[in-house]
Amino acid sequence: MIEVEKKFKLEGSFFEKILREGTFLKQKKFHDTYYDMHDWKYTVQNI
Repeated sequence: MIEVEKKFKLEGSFFEKILREGTFLKQKKFHDTYYDMHDWKYTVQNI
């Protein structure tokens, strides 16, 4: 499995249109556990 994530900023008018006209399909929740050192040395490697 490959996870792909892309973030982008919506203009105010488009965001409002989604709220007005969009249809909520479903919600999923998941819980991740991250293991790192006290100084977060592994987490900040990818920044």
